[in-house]
Amino acid sequence: MTIELYREVTSREDLSADRALRIARRLANLGVWNELDLFLSDLDTVVTAKYSPADQLSVLNLEAQSDLAQGRTDSAAAKLTKVVEVDPLNGKALLLLADYH
Repeated sequence: MTIELYREVTSREDLSADRALRIARRLANLGVWNELDLFLSDLDTVVTAKYSPADQLSVLNLEAQSDLAQGRTDSAAAKLTKVVEVDPLNGKALLLLADYH
């Protein structure tokens, strides 16, 4: 797997938010945090307008998961707090926030 292939996908005009999130989740599942950060950064400029509110929460969860894995705990906590404020029953965010505490 090479991040360049995934990053190339972000330049496509027809990239859906659903497909972008599937790729991001795959990167997270593989635990390649730097690559996930790069991919999400690229998406931020390309796909953000296509995100539904639920998609935006998913991106925040993924960013927070990456932050926790890389020791950026304060940043992760801030993102997870935003998620829980909007969606107090978001299980992923609650579990990640519990990991933080």
